[in-house]
Formats: sequence, structure tokens, C-alpha cells
Amino acid sequence: MATIKGWPSRAEPSRAEPSRAEPSRAEPSPVFGLSAEWLLADGVPFVDALVLSHPEQVERLRAACPEAAPAAVLGGDPCFDRLLAARPYRERFRRALGVRRGQRLVLLNSTWNPESLFGDGGDDVLPSLLPRLTAELPADEYRVAAVLHPNIWHGHGPGQIRM
Repeated sequence: MATIKGWPSRAEPSRAEPSRAEPSRAEPSPVFGLSAEWLLADGVPFVDALVLSHPEQVERLRAACPEAAPAAVLGGDPCFDRLLAARPYRERFRRALGVRRGQRLVLLNSTWNPESLFGDGGDDVLPSLLPRLTAELPADEYRVAAVLHPNIWHGHGPGQIRM
């Protein structure tokens, strides 16, 4: 997530400190959005800050686009923060999802890369896992749901996802 110059932020997380550890032998794999193509304009970062959720992402940024590394800010995980902030509404969410008192919610979550549960390779796990879970878990004890990354809709058609 980028902080655009001149826009206020909700918090002022500390700047990521340069790594003092020995570099690892294996370079981290690239991450969508952390390459020069996404972060630089005329060879210069076009943001004041690039908010990352984990120190490992800073290392990936340094490997993929060292010019943007000084803009890295460790800001935590906004999704986790939203989950924590929503705890007072837990019962409301459970009712909306049809989870009855005494039931456990099993939530499957998938990103959008080829190796994810709902990948674009030949071994998509999610389409076979959902029916298996609903068949094997006692319906009176469990409710099963899936959360898919929004980019999955770009790589898969609505019919394929709903199937």
C-alpha cells in the first residue's frame, strides 16, 4: 500500500531499519507490486512511503527494487487490524453467515497466485476442498465459507468461481 505525497495517514509507523543481518543465500521470490515497474517513475520512487505489513516484505523490496527501499514503512497488517477492530461485531457477522450457536466456522482463504488454493494451475485445491469439507464435517457442528482475493475474478470467470 502506498502513501501518496500530501495525503494524511492514520498512523505514523516507524521507518524500516536497514537490515543488519547477513543476507540469506536464497533471494526472496518477487511479490506483485514490489518491482521497479510499479514503484518508480524515471528511476525514482513516486511515493513518500510504501507501507508494508511484515519485515520479510522489506527484504523482498530491497531485493526487487532497492531504489524504493528507503520509502519502506512497517505499518502492520491492516486486514488483521480490521479483524481485531471488528471483534465487538462477532455475533452479528456469525448470524449474517448463518453460523448458529454452538457451530464452528471453517474459513478457507485464497490469494490469487498460481500456487494458491484457487490458483490457475491444474491442481486447484479449493474447488475440490469445499465439497469435501461440507460432506465430511457434521453440518450441525460446522459452517464452511471461502474468502477469495478480488484479483481471482480477473483470472477466472464468474461461472468458474461460482461453480
